[in-house]
Amino acid sequence: MKFVISRRYNGTAPDPGIVSFTFRHEFEEDVPATLDLIKEMGITNIEFSNLFGKTAGEMRELLDQRGMICTSYGVGLSDLLEDLDRVAEEAEALLRAARQSSVEHIYLEDEVDDVRKSVPLSYRYITSLTD
Repeated sequence: MKFVISRRYNGTAPDPGIVSFTFRHEFEEDVPATLDLIKEMGITNIEFSNLFGKTAGEMRELLDQRGMICTSYGVGLSDLLEDLDRVAEEAEALLRAARQSSVEHIYLEDEVDDVRKSVPLSYRYITSLTD
């Protein structure tokens, strides 16, 4: 199960984007070259659910160098339960361009406590469905 930290819809149609999973094999081989390939296709919006061995800051720098933005960051439930602070820091780094362009995303400083409280409850509910 994935939870996605993303920008909110602002009423305008976004540029086409792509999910990193689509190019997962290429990303595993060469992250910069894969970003170049995606950019050559005319795509500048990307959703990550894996950083392919890069830190969030390194990935953000690679995106900035190409004029690309990360508009969504998917993380696993275990990441939220075990290391919410790391997830929040990664989301902050990856989604910085989206925030600076006046587009909001779900992660906000004042929501962290709400997420910390709700994630364990959601996990218990989800797992109860499979019992």
